[in-house]
Amino acid sequence: MIKIFHLLILALLFSCTNKSLDTEYDIVGKWELDELEIEFIHANITVAFNDLTKINSDLINPDFKIHLADDLTFKFENEDLSVDKGVYQYLTESLIIKKDDYDWHKFRIEKHTDQILILTIDRVMFYQIDKDSVEFFTGDGVKMKLKKSNF
Repeated sequence: MIKIFHLLILALLFSCTNKSLDTEYDIVGKWELDELEIEFIHANITVAFNDLTKINSDLINPDFKIHLADDLTFKFENEDLSVDKGVYQYLTESLIIKKDDYDWHKFRIEKHTDQILILTIDRVMFYQIDKDSVEFFTGDGVKMKLKKSNF
């Protein structure tokens, strides 16, 4: 009787483990920004844009695409076609983007399905290029909804 009880408990634990594995999704793939929410914008500066304008490589453009590869490398493409590359670390509740041997961005994963990835971060420094100007700003309380893409 006790052996049957132990077998039932093991079967129950095994079935629960399989269910949790079924709900995990692969983060590998191409993702593009679908929606951006920023709770607070500050340090908003606009300057003239020309060929001599330098954009700090730590800033990101709010209209980006990211490719997360199987080998744990990433390629981050900004709207102005600049590219950042490095490695990433995927944990159950976070995505850490590493560039030049440092943690570039540490995102919390709020939601993850096979087609949607929602990331949050406390603070990000952005830039956005207009025809003849570039706007630099810092966003606090940032939420990014990414969707799977074929770019």
